[in-house]
Amino acid sequence: MVALLEARAAGRAGLTPLALQDLLYPGQEEVRAFGALRELVFALRRQFGTGVIERRGTLYTLGDRVASDLEVFLENPQPWLWRGPYLDGLGTDQIPSCATS
Repeated sequence: MVALLEARAAGRAGLTPLALQDLLYPGQEEVRAFGALRELVFALRRQFGTGVIERRGTLYTLGDRVASDLEVFLENPQPWLWRGPYLDGLGTDQIPSCATS
């Protein structure tokens, strides 16, 4: 999830379920948003492994083993390596279509 990657890249420990619900499901009632978040986390873990999203206390975090080009770039910024628009239209509340079967 992009929001968890952005949190980690910004040095934050993670995001609360309520913060994720507000980002991913704005305007939905809290109970429905919480259920949708749980389903999303379950689907991502099923597709990419249980370590992709972890819980640390009350926070959701991106798993320690998840690597990203963003973090590699930030560790060694070389502007000519960055290509294309940020996220390139990727929705933060969607699982890639290959995840559904």
